[in-house]
Amino acid sequence: MVDSQIDQPGGDKVYQEMYKKIEGELKQGNSVAHDTGNFTKEDWISNCLRGKRSLDLSVVLLYISNSQMS
Repeated sequence: MVDSQIDQPGGDKVYQEMYKKIEGELKQGNSVAHDTGNFTKEDWISNCLRGKRSLDLSVVLLYISNSQMS
């Protein structure tokens, strides 16, 4: 299945499950590296702030923009 075959509710479900798994790892004290090519810089900042507020975490944001990738 490719991204274009997933509707909005299906995509939301995927992200909700992903966030639950990430949150579980963080609550156990594990570090998590998450790579999502579809997020904008603003999406990343929003998610990092949410994690910092809700779980009292130290958050590092690494945002790489590569205009050469298609």
